[in-house]
Amino acid sequence: MAELERTMRINDKVLRFMHTRLDERTSLGKFMEGFKKGLAESAAREKEREAKAAARKAAFAAAKAERSERYDKGE
Repeated sequence: MAELERTMRINDKVLRFMHTRLDERTSLGKFMEGFKKGLAESAAREKEREAKAAARKAAFAAAKAERSERYDKGE
């Protein structure tokens, strides 16, 4: 454990790490299943946020183009 932590401190690609002890009553397979499910949910939320941001950006650009078009026509 000490060697693993030392290696992580040296590696520039590792920003943060934390080692925890698993509950002995929970199997490693069950823990990994829950962990992967959590990662998938997090990735789905991030994709949803990115899609909403892209939609807002597109709507803003469309509104800006419409305002510019009206200005050019003299409205």
